[in-house]
Amino acid sequence: MPVTINGSGSITGISAGGLPDAIIQAADLATDVKLGKILQVLQTIKTDVFSTTSTSYVLVTGLTQAITAASTNNKILVNVTIYGGNSGSDYAVGFQLVWW
Repeated sequence: MPVTINGSGSITGISAGGLPDAIIQAADLATDVKLGKILQVLQTIKTDVFSTTSTSYVLVTGLTQAITAASTNNKILVNVTIYGGNSGSDYAVGFQLVWW
């Protein structure tokens, strides 16, 4: 059952923790809670190996994702997981997340 907040602020569909439907009302929520929605979900998955001999940052091919906010009030959550290693003698690996 989906969790639903109706026009009067009642929340239904909550079953986690044994709470019955409609036990949480709008008045129970903090006054500064902003209810929103997820407008888009985008992902990029790279499964092949990327290697470089560069000693500075380079763009990893196939590992970019473009997103445009629907309005200036929107927020963007970025979650990145990268596994990497170095076969060189200095044992240094660096990653840089670039936003432009």
